[in-house]
Amino acid sequence: MIIGVCGFCSSGSSAVSDYLSEFEENQVLDMCEFTIPYLPDGLEDLKHHVVDSITRDESGYIAIERFKRFMHDNYAKGALAKLSNLTDKEIDKITDEFMNEITQLEWITTTRSDKLLHPSWFYRYFVLSILKQRIISRLNVRFKIGLPLYPNHPVQVSINPDNFMDESRKFVSRILEGMGADFTKNIVLDQPFIGDDPAKSFCFFENPKAIVVDRDPRDIYLFGKTVLYKRGRLMPTDNVQDYVNYFKLIRENRPYKMDNPNILIIRFEDLVYNYDATTLKIRSFCGLPENKRKFSIFDPAVSMPNTQVFRKFPEYQQDIKYIEQELHDYLFDFSSYPEPPSEGQMFFGKSPLNRKK
Repeated sequence: MIIGVCGFCSSGSSAVSDYLSEFEENQVLDMCEFTIPYLPDGLEDLKHHVVDSITRDESGYIAIERFKRFMHDNYAKGALAKLSNLTDKEIDKITDEFMNEITQLEWITTTRSDKLLHPSWFYRYFVLSILKQRIISRLNVRFKIGLPLYPNHPVQVSINPDNFMDESRKFVSRILEGMGADFTKNIVLDQPFIGDDPAKSFCFFENPKAIVVDRDPRDIYLFGKTVLYKRGRLMPTDNVQDYVNYFKLIRENRPYKMDNPNILIIRFEDLVYNYDATTLKIRSFCGLPENKRKFSIFDPAVSMPNTQVFRKFPEYQQDIKYIEQELHDYLFDFSSYPEPPSEGQMFFGKSPLNRKK
């Protein structure tokens, strides 16, 4: 079984991964976010252009080239190759073999979409505009010699191949194997599905389940302004109006709220303050036994300082009041719970107990 833990940027999904790490039945592969299915030019885009919305041969050719570049730039040259057992060449090889399996025809040609695949100024201006469109085309007209409109290159064509879904799942499995996956256990991945619509990527996995984690919008806002801002602007927190619009756009009327037996939605605060009831939901959802290593990696007391963050910054109280007014349906009721100890430290990502391992 694939268990995808996903959220909405700083919404607490790492806490669930930490908790699942305490079980021998699970193998947590969270060395990087497994975003291959849904990022632009990933598997969903490839499926759209090759299977769902075909534009003659061109949509497949462009999608294949973009997918190969996507895998190379983001994973072969990114965290996947640096933090897993896979090398950059192995990732490229697995990707090329996947493309070959779904390719029905290949030939040497030049296409009108070359500019989309070669965005560099030199290629677009010199090779395409001057050499191909001006010089060679004029030579052909003047001397009637029929030179090819350089540069010709291989084109892989894929039009609704019967094996697309099977090969996609094999591709994902090969990547996971290279990451060290032991398929006799549950494989826990970081962000393999997008939080607001996880089910749309289920088709690329064998027996998938998603745990979607959300968090009080006041805490996400202030965590973004005070902690994540130092790491880069991962969400719009320059003004509270933009943040509220951003929060609503991602969550309101989104498919993740629809009933689905393979999707579990939990609150980060419930995992901290209602530990027993919430972890029972997680164990039942994943088919896990009693936890013999309770609090060994995820300890609610350690994560408690990441709650009620809005109380720590009185200078932003006007912003907090606006969030409470506009996002009241998403607030967590802290009235029955104590405030976190003042000596506790906020942290981002894995629990400090997990980082020691």
